[in-house]
Amino acid sequence: MWVGGGGGIDFVFLSIDWFGALFSIMSLVAQHTFDYLGGVLYLVVILLESGIFISHWVWLFRTRKQRKAEKEANVTVAAAIAVTSPTPVDEKSCDIVSTTESNNKEVELKQEV
Repeated sequence: MWVGGGGGIDFVFLSIDWFGALFSIMSLVAQHTFDYLGGVLYLVVILLESGIFISHWVWLFRTRKQRKAEKEANVTVAAAIAVTSPTPVDEKSCDIVSTTESNNKEVELKQEV
């Protein structure tokens, strides 16, 4: 679990991989005979990775106002989730507890024995 760091999808790698599949399909087209299995596999890679890009762009578009408001208010993600949560969170009903009293900056996972 990432604490305060980040993580997520590496779009640089995803872009390089997408272009690799595209150029591989182009090289298959340039050959005398077309390898259908290779072409289908490269096409599947392009379609799946395009889906990842599109879903991220949709998410960015749908959350642009909220992210802008949080940036202007200098609110952390954990504080924004706590404010928008429909039910009050108590320590006994969830697996995540705060290790500090200020702003929920550090979070640890409770482990039941």
